Amino acid sequence: MRAEKGGSVRSEASAAAPGDGAAPDLVERLYAAVGSEPDLREVLATVARHLHSDFVAIHEYDHRRRQARAIPIHNFEQRWHRAYVDHFSRVNVWMINGRHTIHPGGLTLSHEMYPEGRLGQTEWYADFLRPQGLRHSMGAVLSTDQDFSTTMAFMRGPRPGHYGEPEVTFVRNISSHLRQALRLHRRLAEAQAQTAAVSHALDRFPMAVVLVDGRGGVVAMNRAGSELLGEGDGLSLAVDRLVANGREARALRALLTGAIETTLGRSAQGGGGLLVERPSGRRPLQVWVTPLPRDPHGFGVRGALAAVFVSEPERGHPLSPECLAGLHDLTAAESRLASLLAQGQDLKQAAETLALSLHTVRTQLRSVFLKTGTRRQAELVHLLLSGPAHLR
Repeated sequence: MRAEKGGSVRSEASAAAPGDGAAPDLVERLYAAVGSEPDLREVLATVARHLHSDFVAIHEYDHRRRQARAIPIHNFEQRWHRAYVDHFSRVNVWMINGRHTIHPGGLTLSHEMYPEGRLGQTEWYADFLRPQGLRHSMGAVLSTDQDFSTTMAFMRGPRPGHYGEPEVTFVRNISSHLRQALRLHRRLAEAQAQTAAVSHALDRFPMAVVLVDGRGGVVAMNRAGSELLGEGDGLSLAVDRLVANGREARALRALLTGAIETTLGRSAQGGGGLLVERPSGRRPLQVWVTPLPRDPHGFGVRGALAAVFVSEPERGHPLSPECLAGLHDLTAAESRLASLLAQGQDLKQAAETLALSLHTVRTQLRSVFLKTGTRRQAELVHLLLSGPAHLR
């Protein structure tokens, strides 16, 4: 072993640099892991082991505010993560004093960011690094934006010494792939999160929503749509295509074709509405078909080209009493009454449903009028149905 500048010691273990043959395999695994958080974490942990690192995280730092967000990848305890975000990021002398070393696509080394000989005198080392057995850091700069930087940070204890040239070379050789793979992973994760959020929002919508592609095949639907098509009463799925069960089948196909042609730019105006009779004898389904903005994708990706909205007149969903109370400061009893009126019940029916006297529900209705700023029952129902309380 030999002494390094600043008093650190290089061990024989750390002197054994990561082999060049490991890089291609890791790069291949890195791209294969995109889209799978557990797989990506495992590959990055493997990179950390190649670098004799005890810890790895994605480190986002606001240099002006001295605030950070760390995304733990390997061996970062939750209590230290919280302590770093809450306090120690503000005394991170590496980031505070070494900002000049942070460049897009570059690498950062802790002994170049702050003098090794002075590190032991800092709160950053005494109260954060040393209790975790850490001393040295190397970061692959993933991105910079004015006062904000993001790095893939590798850290280890004092015994191996600071990161040397073989390890720097290894990270430099894979850093562009790290940046690209993480960028792809983030974009995919954001797209998946957005899709999940939109799906969750549509599931709250009481009307059935069905999205179809250029073949009329269903590519997505909300929960109400799934329930409706599962019944097969008027509309159903034939293999994966939306069809009407009866004499409206041809009319529905025409509406779908017109909407799809409009989306593809082959028709000026397509889509429209129709009533679909139901074998059960219940009131017809109210169907509206509309084109969707075309996603300019390529490579044969299947996308939704038309949306189908279906209303079931006889399937009313009660308004949320909690939502009504929160919006209009109604009591629980007033919310229940308002919900029944919105479902079409008159005062006498509502009184019977609630097991109250007609006098009591009239008193409650006057209070509801006052709180909602309405004067007539029809005006009240319109207000309630136009608000979010009808969401599931």
